[in-house]
Amino acid sequence: MTKGSPLRLLIAFSLPLLLTNLGQQLYIIIDAAIVGRGIGVKALAAIGASDWMYWMLIWTVMGLVYVRQIPMHRHFLSAPSS
Repeated sequence: MTKGSPLRLLIAFSLPLLLTNLGQQLYIIIDAAIVGRGIGVKALAAIGASDWMYWMLIWTVMGLVYVRQIPMHRHFLSAPSS
């Protein structure tokens, strides 16, 4: 990613991320439509009310993983090279 047109490289790098994000948003919209129409408004409200717990769990696990990477990074970065 250091050779070539920076704009072209940025677009090539961000395009898969953009498409994935659009796919996730489409999934959320379709899921809400199916649950709202098929099961009912109360089920849709229950999904919305419990969604934050799922994300809190994911963010907690990600935070613990990132915190664990800091000492590992320091250990391998400060290792003497021979």
